[in-house]
Amino acid sequence: MFNIQEIQDCLFDLVGWKNSLNTCEVPLNPALSTSETGQYYNNTHALLRLDNLQAIAPSKNDYNYPTYDGATSYDIDDIVVFVGLYYQSLTDANVGNDPATDVVNWKQIFPFSIWLEEQTKESINNLFNSVFVSKKINQQSKSLLADSTIYNAGARTNFEITQSRFVGYALALGDYKNLKLTIDKIGLRFTDNVVDLPIYIYHSSQTEAIKEITITTTRTSNFVWEKLSEPIILEYWNDLINTGGYFYVGYYEEDLPLGVKAINDSYDAFKGPCGSCPAHRKAKQSWDRYARFAQFYPLAIPNSALDAGRDIWEGEYNTKIINRTFGLNLSFSITCDVTDIICKNKYVFTNALIKQVQRDFANYMLNTNRTDELSNRLRKQSLLELSDEGGKLEMSLEKEVQAIDLDLSDLDTPCCPTQKFKGVRNGSI
Repeated sequence: MFNIQEIQDCLFDLVGWKNSLNTCEVPLNPALSTSETGQYYNNTHALLRLDNLQAIAPSKNDYNYPTYDGATSYDIDDIVVFVGLYYQSLTDANVGNDPATDVVNWKQIFPFSIWLEEQTKESINNLFNSVFVSKKINQQSKSLLADSTIYNAGARTNFEITQSRFVGYALALGDYKNLKLTIDKIGLRFTDNVVDLPIYIYHSSQTEAIKEITITTTRTSNFVWEKLSEPIILEYWNDLINTGGYFYVGYYEEDLPLGVKAINDSYDAFKGPCGSCPAHRKAKQSWDRYARFAQFYPLAIPNSALDAGRDIWEGEYNTKIINRTFGLNLSFSITCDVTDIICKNKYVFTNALIKQVQRDFANYMLNTNRTDELSNRLRKQSLLELSDEGGKLEMSLEKEVQAIDLDLSDLDTPCCPTQKFKGVRNGSI
């Protein structure tokens, strides 16, 4: 598993786009000129010259933005043309403010640069799809556990008496730095409807909640799964939390509607389901699978220990609680994630990325619908460059991808259980 958005962000500045000295050409957004390696795409191949790219990029007519009118009220993100340049509104009810001078209400944008950025990020995406297939990373960066739950359906034990506590689960991830646990659904079981119940996620190394969502159920006394609009991703280690520790997922009982109680199901986090009981055999197998990577403990923090501003409480309250689920269940998956390894070793991908950008823009030129003389000439040249008899861009890209000696044994067990760490190396062609 890898996060392509994070990989795009960390690799984007490896190679830049150099502004042309020709003042007649459209200037680039200065952010595109950043190059951590000192290399620039448009210096690596004649097809990537900015005048060539501008010939195939969307034209001004394609954008069709209105001319600025000082009497018109613009809303945030509205785009206008003013004295031949493009500006985007930063505020609502934006009236009579000069786009060229008012930096509070307007910012200049560069449509060609936006297109160029989008195409470059698409090339990063294409490169890593190729790398992952070529290096068989999908076999090592794997899903360890898919669509599991804390507990399977059990016998209803009792109604939970509300006591103005924080209740839920303490979660300890296994001591594997590449583990990522993704919660995609939350199960609820209450005696009556619960609307917009705040669910808090804390980590023991942070004072404030690291995430807060709201969730609703209209199933009175019956269990129901509610799918999250955005999955909750929990990692053993990242730049924002300390290694190890506990995550806490739950709610404040005072947020429940008056008179509503949680319904507990039978669940023992310390022993797991009865393995010898025929009715619980599958539940025991599921518990055994995830207990290696993650352990969930029912948690109840007394009101006397809670912070009035809902920062995390002081002290530890990992007391043994059994047959308590507080009306909550979680559906989750556990995967091995290589994103951090890729970003830490990003420089080995430089040459392959340059070749990927060359190939992708040549392919874009080959399929452009422009019919002017320059576009026709670029179409013919790109066809030659993509052919085996011409510039052999496809072959050059394939060789650069093969030259990346990518060793993922930094994915500690169980992600890559048989290898020792060798890092990421760049081989020769």
